[in-house]
Amino acid sequence: MEYTKEYIADLLIDGGESLLDAFSNNELVKQIPCIKGLIALGQDARSYIDKREQKKLVEFLMNCNSLSADQISSFLEKHAENKEKTGERILDSVLAMNQPEKAILAGKLYKKVVSRGTSYDDYFRLAQIIQNCYYEDLLMLFKFEDDVEFTNDGNGFSKLAVDNLYHLGLLRESNDVNGGGGATQPEDYEHAGYFINEYGKLVKECL
Repeated sequence: MEYTKEYIADLLIDGGESLLDAFSNNELVKQIPCIKGLIALGQDARSYIDKREQKKLVEFLMNCNSLSADQISSFLEKHAENKEKTGERILDSVLAMNQPEKAILAGKLYKKVVSRGTSYDDYFRLAQIIQNCYYEDLLMLFKFEDDVEFTNDGNGFSKLAVDNLYHLGLLRESNDVNGGGGATQPEDYEHAGYFINEYGKLVKECL
């Protein structure tokens, strides 16, 4: 039987296994002490971090567990002036996710951002977008192809979902400067046309 990461996260927490032991080789935990401290607090029943928060943190860590020490330390040195302060921001962004799927997505996104050397500002900006977006709306990104205009006519999908993705910054209008908006047919002028932008592509790759 192949267990999902979400199922494994439940086993780690419910089975009473020390999360510090489970993530002893996770380089993010090693290099950002406040993450290690919060996991330790999670072992204390009197702690403020409850099971739901533990699960979000575990799912985040599991999805960026393969990052090497060199990748993380190089990224932190290049993009973070203060490791501990940056670690606190990472924790805040993960624990603020209101759906477990979002914590998983945040972990995949962090791994992708570190691997590419993208700036921390971009990571936190995208984490905020994920936090504020209805998760099922994010899945609409699969309907978008690179450099292909998508007409938001509501035919078989939610127009509101597409509008939401645009207002959150994951799409650009077809009449933007580099949007190539000439593809919209006259009969579709009453419907907005969108292209997926670079932020949208990055999130889509992590879904």
